[in-house]
Amino acid sequence: MQEKWIVVGACRSGWREALGRVGILVAAEIGAAGAVAAAREHGAMGVLLDDAAAGPDPLATAAALVRAGLAVVLVGGRPDQEAIRRAMVLGVRDYVDEPFTPAELAQAVGAAATAGRGQGSGPGGGGGAGAGGGSLGGRLIAVCGPRGGSGRSCVALNLAINMGLIAGRPAAAVDLCLDFGALAVLCGLQPERTLADAWRASGAVSPDVLSELCSPAERLPLHVLASPADPSLAAEIAGETARAGGRDFYGEVLGGLVARFPWVVADLPPVPSEGWLAALDRSAVAVVVATPDVAGLAAPGRLVRLLEALGVDGGRRRVVLNAPWGPSRVTPGAAAEVVGAPVVLALPFDPSVGPAADAGQPLAGRRHRGPFARALANLARQLAEPQVARSAS
Repeated sequence: MQEKWIVVGACRSGWREALGRVGILVAAEIGAAGAVAAAREHGAMGVLLDDAAAGPDPLATAAALVRAGLAVVLVGGRPDQEAIRRAMVLGVRDYVDEPFTPAELAQAVGAAATAGRGQGSGPGGGGGAGAGGGSLGGRLIAVCGPRGGSGRSCVALNLAINMGLIAGRPAAAVDLCLDFGALAVLCGLQPERTLADAWRASGAVSPDVLSELCSPAERLPLHVLASPADPSLAAEIAGETARAGGRDFYGEVLGGLVARFPWVVADLPPVPSEGWLAALDRSAVAVVVATPDVAGLAAPGRLVRLLEALGVDGGRRRVVLNAPWGPSRVTPGAAAEVVGAPVVLALPFDPSVGPAADAGQPLAGRRHRGPFARALANLARQLAEPQVARSAS
């Protein structure tokens, strides 16, 4: 059965057909003033809001629709970073900017509809995704994956940028892959200070010092605490000496970052270690990145069982399917059967991800975002929900 949405404005060529292929029926095309009433009349769950028809302040119109319990996808225009951030905070599920194809639009609406079903959206449902999101802070997200090549670091980096956009101030990303971490490279940084500087400090490092050791990413709401430039330091930091003299190095780092940033995303190494355990122990949520192939699903399945044993249950865990090397025929349902846990998001293959990583320009920071960036923005909004914060309390 198709889910009903309304369009504020008029459907452009190919919209209805593309939306129909992802299970969306356009129930009405109407002006902004009558959108809520039309949604109630037709039993619509969401609104496709063309900013050209949304009145003088499209974001104010979008906010009113979100307050009415409707899922909202805003389309058109060429928004700047601040407009995207405001939209996310208000609860808009996606912002599809020009130029886009009907298929890209349908993919965004389909993802928004799927997220809305899990959050009770609908007229009068009160399910605004961004409600209170901007006020949440001091929470840690651990991104883990047991295999190299899964795109884990790329997911962690783009997720951190989206959390910064939601918060309205920079988030932090910390690279706990001590040997050969990639977060700094992926966002075009050559940091002078790294985790090694925190390790060399005499005594515990304060939150202020940790903040100074982070490198701000250019034109992005993100600060990065990079892994050591010299891999030989990894063994020293990761060894038993990390607790020498009663010092809890990873506790200092993670606790200090949480004290200074609204959201902290930790990129965890593939192999469990002291830092790996410290991050999971302090995390509000753990994101497990799996790939749609035999080994890429079997290993995360073992990781999920390990997380269960460590007390990171389904309430604190999100399994994400990532296809970094090409389109996949593996469905989230089939992947969930192998992993042994629900897959909350299937990141689509996006050929722009590789060139963006090579150029050190994360997709989440671009005005023209592709399907990969839009899907991660949806995940960020879900993680910013108040219940995520409560789960770690």
